[in-house]
Amino acid sequence: DGDTVAYVFVSRTAWNPTAQELAAFEGRYRSGETNATWVARVEEGRLVLRLRSAVRRELTPVYRDAFSAPGGLGTVWFTRDSGGRVTAMHMGSARLWDLELPREAPAR
Repeated sequence: DGDTVAYVFVSRTAWNPTAQELAAFEGRYRSGETNATWVARVEEGRLVLRLRSAVRRELTPVYRDAFSAPGGLGTVWFTRDSGGRVTAMHMGSARLWDLELPREAPAR
């Protein structure tokens, strides 16, 4: 059917980010496609995503800039600009391959 899947080797070991490394992801990420805004914050040494006050997801580091997420979110990863600043959050799961949410602002 013409579909292909590319696998990329990333690392042999899990990524264990410091609190300072996690702080780089804090911010508001908005999708115009889904009309949703997720807020990423570091809480008790973990990166947490919140959607409204009722939805909270703790992320587990997998490899640099990427996390596994519970509750059907699948994988969450972040992209950076050439200066190393986080510019967007991406979500992917079985039915969603790459929903890009540009970073709006730092978390408040």
